[in-house]
Formats: sequence, structure tokens, C-alpha cells
Amino acid sequence: PIAAEVHQLTRTIQVFYPEALDKAAAAIRDMNSDRRAAGARILDQARGSAGSRDLPGAIQASKNLEAKKLDFENLLEPINRLQTDLVLAEAMRAQDFRISPLLLLGEPGIGKTFLASQLAGALGVPSEKISAGGAQGAFQLTGSHSTWTNAKPGMVAALLAKSASAAPVLVIDEVDKIHEDRHAFLPVLLNLLDAGTAKRFRDEYFEMEFDASRIIVVLTANDISKVPPPLLSRVEVFTVPAPQPGQRFRIIEQT
Repeated sequence: PIAAEVHQLTRTIQVFYPEALDKAAAAIRDMNSDRRAAGARILDQARGSAGSRDLPGAIQASKNLEAKKLDFENLLEPINRLQTDLVLAEAMRAQDFRISPLLLLGEPGIGKTFLASQLAGALGVPSEKISAGGAQGAFQLTGSHSTWTNAKPGMVAALLAKSASAAPVLVIDEVDKIHEDRHAFLPVLLNLLDAGTAKRFRDEYFEMEFDASRIIVVLTANDISKVPPPLLSRVEVFTVPAPQPGQRFRIIEQT
């Protein structure tokens, strides 16, 4: 089993393990060159810093988010929650770092996805977005097995591999449009949202487990009645009101 190896002084987390990376390299060795190339590049990135990743500077990130409150009044509640989580995370042991998954609920075009991008910027980490409504299947998160014709790595492994941080931001848009029968996307997402199972997240392309438990997940939805109940039980829900005219004007100016 994979156990998180923690370097307390530098606040880094072991995300990828050398032995697992070696096995993953062997697993893709017999693929054709096109399919192998994408996987080999991600494995090279994952080996950076010996597979360890830094935790973000939570206090500075909280200060960066504070500066956004003047421009985005309709996002005050989730920003306040993020700031609380960040300050608490800074005071905890490195292995206990965890930002609660958020579900931002509201009409389209009111800044829900924008908050996720601002959070990534405040933390100084990369972010990726996937539309749950258009998701073709769980393999977008987990990768597809090497026996598949169009086999490729999953988004979660790729995001952590290219990041210097153990806590990049992953945005799952329109979770109220998840199709529960679409190649098990929902069960995989639930595993990612649970810290226990996320520590052993598996990429099928590499046949490799790694620690994805510090990824910051922000979900968005327009209609809470259509969000699967198991998903609601794993997130904190914030209703985001439409921006007022003054805020809209500032958004237009900034854009």
C-alpha cells in the first residue's frame, strides 16, 4: 500500500513513488511509439523532485484571495471559507493538508469558474477544467488501459506530473449534468473527493497508484436538485448570487 511520505521541514509530499514510476515505464514500453510518447513525457515530469511536490504557501494565498473581495462581492462566502481552510492547513502537519471540496451553485455566467481560476492564481499552482456534462467517461480522469486503441494517460496524473505543487486546482464544471451511466465517471469522481481513496488514486494507462489527496477540487452546478446525492455528501455547497451592476462594470473593465 502507498503511504504518504512527508518531509516536514520543507513541507513537501511524496506524490509519485520511484518504484511505481519504474513499473509504469515498463507497462508502456511495448506500446506503439505515438501512444508511448505521451506517457513517457508525463513520467519524466512525474520524476521531477524525486516524485515529491510542495505544499502551497497557504497564508500568502489567503492574503491574495483577500484582495479579490473588493472586485467579487458575490463570491465572499466561498472566498472566506477558502481562507479559513488555507490558514488551518498552514497550521497543520504537512500530511494533514487538505482543502475541502467546494460546490459553487448558481446561474451560468456569474463567476463560479472564475473563482477557481483565481484560487489557482492565489496559490501559484496550475489548474485544469473538465465539463462533467460533456465527459466521455471516467478514463478522462483515470486514463485508459494500454490495450485500448486510443489509450492515453488521465488528467489527474498529468496535472500532478506537470505541477510543482501537490495541490493544483481541478475544476469539474456542470456536475448537475453528470450521466451516471457514462462509463463510471461519478464513482471515480467520488473516489477523488475522498481523501482516503485519493491517496491511492490509480491511473489505468500507467497501471500506477499515486497520491492525489491534496488536489483542490472545485465543482460547479446550476441546479442542485440534479446533483447526485453521493456527490453532495462530499462537498460544501455555496450559492453564488448574480453580480450586482457595479461588479459587472468592473468585470467588463478588467476583461
